[in-house]
Amino acid sequence: MNRTIAKNRVKKIEEIFNQATDCKVYTLDNCFNGKECSTEAAKKELFQFSFSRLTFDVESGIYQVHVHSNCWYEFRLGNSCGHLVIDKQGRCENCFAFIGGAK
Repeated sequence: MNRTIAKNRVKKIEEIFNQATDCKVYTLDNCFNGKECSTEAAKKELFQFSFSRLTFDVESGIYQVHVHSNCWYEFRLGNSCGHLVIDKQGRCENCFAFIGGAK
């Protein structure tokens, strides 16, 4: 199940991109094989085009910046489950799982 994150949630998007790792771009130019890139490139594309969107796949923990059908970025967050940490105990925003063995 994909969740779309609204572009006007600037604070949340900043938090997401600050924790993002393993960013890959998929385009027609690289035959849709993931090519490593910076998260800054994905962030720039997200805000550059009005039709781009940021989504989160709950099952896989992968964030995607969809620019158009021939260009998208995929990345994970730096923690083990891929979700955004929201509290001091290290619980995730979507699954409320504990990270780092704390329970």
